[in-house]
Amino acid sequence: MKTVAILATLDTKADEAGFMRSEIESLGGQALLIDLSLVGESHLSADVTKQDVISAGGGNLADLLVKPNREESNPFIV
Repeated sequence: MKTVAILATLDTKADEAGFMRSEIESLGGQALLIDLSLVGESHLSADVTKQDVISAGGGNLADLLVKPNREESNPFIV
């Protein structure tokens, strides 16, 4: 079974990511949903949370949320 990673900012694109996940799974694939958002919350649960992503990049979500901006967060998310 093939696994397809879906990278999305789930705070704003949860519906689109959920649709992609459903389509991939309906075709027999496995979807791995990775949340790249920073500040917002999502109704869709990710397989890899934003906390996981930022921690893997060497960052701390709580620290980034003190003054959230792309310049500070991108090194930990990208």
